[in-house]
Amino acid sequence: MVPLLGLLTFLIGLPANSLALWVLLFRTKKLPSTILLINLTTCDLLFLLVFPFRTIYHFKGNNWSFWEPFCRIVIALFYGNMYGSVVCLALIAVDRYVALVHPFGAKTFRSNKNSWCMSTLVWIAVAAAAVPLLVSK
Repeated sequence: MVPLLGLLTFLIGLPANSLALWVLLFRTKKLPSTILLINLTTCDLLFLLVFPFRTIYHFKGNNWSFWEPFCRIVIALFYGNMYGSVVCLALIAVDRYVALVHPFGAKTFRSNKNSWCMSTLVWIAVAAAAVPLLVSK
């Protein structure tokens, strides 16, 4: 059941997130929330790119048949971007909270610069979380 759900997630999620990223990059104004959504969509796309390999792994009875270092890369991308998506969602929630509950304070907190800084910190955290997965067998 897990491989079939992974395959379905990949088949629906890849085109949907690709379209969302295209729209966010080329058809919307670059607001603070848009920058955070671009990062969330990028995390989700990277997460989806490892689904076919995880699906093949599960279809083969949890037997990895690819190159061993590639297994580490797939696991690092899988977990790193899963955590990245969660943190991006949390930042979007905080951004929405500040915009709605503290509209006057939001003018100083909600800026493109702050959104880029927060996004950069998310990617640094994702990379740092992936390092142990990349170096362990």
